[in-house]
Amino acid sequence: MADSEKLGRSAPIVLAEPATVDMLVTEAPPPPIADLLTQNDVDIVLAGAGRGG
Repeated sequence: MADSEKLGRSAPIVLAEPATVDMLVTEAPPPPIADLLTQNDVDIVLAGAGRGG
């Protein structure tokens, strides 16, 4: 799970390569990140999707 503000930011460490991730849960992945994950067969689940109001 990742807050979309954290996606695409630089960090001094690598937590995981995209190919090692099965699923990302976030409220709104930035398009370049979503494209990279999709190319690596990562399922993207939108948090709050399906909730009314």
